[in-house]
Amino acid sequence: MVSIHKKILIVDDEEDLTWSIARSLTKDCKLFEIFCVNAGDKALEFLSKTSVDLVITDVRMPGINGLDLVLEVRKRYPSIKIIVMTAYGTPEIEEQADKRGAYHYIEKPFDIKNLKRLVYTNLIEPFEHFEGHLMNIRLRDVLSLYCISQNTAALNISNGADKGVVYFKGGEIVHAKCCNLSGEPALRFMLNWKKGSFKTSLGSFPVQQTISRDWQNLLMQSSVDN
Repeated sequence: MVSIHKKILIVDDEEDLTWSIARSLTKDCKLFEIFCVNAGDKALEFLSKTSVDLVITDVRMPGINGLDLVLEVRKRYPSIKIIVMTAYGTPEIEEQADKRGAYHYIEKPFDIKNLKRLVYTNLIEPFEHFEGHLMNIRLRDVLSLYCISQNTAALNISNGADKGVVYFKGGEIVHAKCCNLSGEPALRFMLNWKKGSFKTSLGSFPVQQTISRDWQNLLMQSSVDN
């Protein structure tokens, strides 16, 4: 039997739905420990005392709504993955969920098997990859590599005393910060560095989006500016 053990918090004021999701996730295996609360503020209270790997939250709830909950969880616990579900789906809500840091968005009513597949994909299925060190390569080429790979990650970059970070989501550069700079100015500043080192943190998600241009135009323009 697989020994992986993951904790999941389900947040929804519909008790029948939370029970159904919990039952489905625990029916075929004992990989998950499921917790349920019925409001956003209760979710934050729970998370202050118990660490979890995944939050599945509804949007419309008493107190803190699901979108604000996503933002707070992303700020306080950036390693937690989040799935948003709603019966009142619109493109605007989906966009807000995406910007605030949700990994996935699913509309009610949904096939419980689809939700279960998302949970397994995020928490159980292994991510196979190579590990190693790249030498004599420009920072611009490293950024391009992460974009082409469609990673969601943070690239921590250092150049002596100066340190910065570039965030990717699904292969796009969405945020950068360095010293007192953020967004494109921070990215351009780091691209001027002639040498340094970098370290990857896969799955890290930014708490804000300061860059909206597609990565190819972004890096091309930075190349012209330099």
